[in-house]
Amino acid sequence: MLLRFRTANVRSLRDEQELTFVVSEDERGGAARRAGGRRGRRINELLRVADLGITGAQSVEGPGGRPEVRLTHRSATGDVPLDWRDESYGTRSWFALLGPLLLAVDEGAVLLVDELDASLHPRFAAEVIRLFHDAEANAKGAQLVFTSHDPSVLTTPSGGRLLEPAQVWLTEKDEDGATDLYPLTAASPGEDEDLMKSYLAGAFGAVPSLLEGQIARRLLAATERERDSGAER
Repeated sequence: MLLRFRTANVRSLRDEQELTFVVSEDERGGAARRAGGRRGRRINELLRVADLGITGAQSVEGPGGRPEVRLTHRSATGDVPLDWRDESYGTRSWFALLGPLLLAVDEGAVLLVDELDASLHPRFAAEVIRLFHDAEANAKGAQLVFTSHDPSVLTTPSGGRLLEPAQVWLTEKDEDGATDLYPLTAASPGEDEDLMKSYLAGAFGAVPSLLEGQIARRLLAATERERDSGAER
C-alpha cells in the first residue's frame, strides 16, 4: 500500500532541492549528530512526548573519537543512560525519523519514508501523518510521501478518516509478477465507507491472495511429504 500527500508540489520542491530521504538507520554517528545539532531541543521534546520513558538524548564521544548517541531513561533509581546498541528497534526508528522530519517541516521539504510503520506503534505513525496535516505545526507546507503495510493508517480510533482516498495509492501484482499502481479513488469508495475495513475485506484489491489458515496447512502438508520421503529412503 502506497500513500502520499499533495504530490502536485513535488516537482517544484525537487527543483529547489528541498527533498529529504529517510532510510532505515542503525548508524550511530548520524543519530549522534542529530542529538547534538540545532534541532536537539525539539528532538528531546518529541522523545519525551512519545512516552518511551526517555528523559533526554546527548551526543557522546565513542571509540576512536566517533560521536555516538546516548539516551537517558527514567527508572525507579533515577535517570539511566543506555548505549545506542541497547535501545529497542522501536526507539531507534522513532529517533531516526525525528531529525529528517524536523528538517522537512523547517524547510517546507518533501519527506520520503519507506515503511513508515516499521518498528513503530500505529499511533506514532498516525501522529506523524497528523503533523503534516496541521497547518500551524507545518506552516511551510512540507509534504510526506510514505509506504506502509499497516491499514490502520487509513482510519482514526474513532472511525474517522486519517487519509482521504485521493491521498492513497495501492500496489498489486498481476499474474505475470508485474506490479500495478493505482489510486484508491479508482475503487470509488463511499463517502462514509470505513477504508480500513473495506481494504482488509479485499474491496479495493491490493491484498495477498491468502486464505485463513493456508500457511499452517501448507506447512503441515510439506512436513508430511518430507517425512514420507525420509521413510522411503
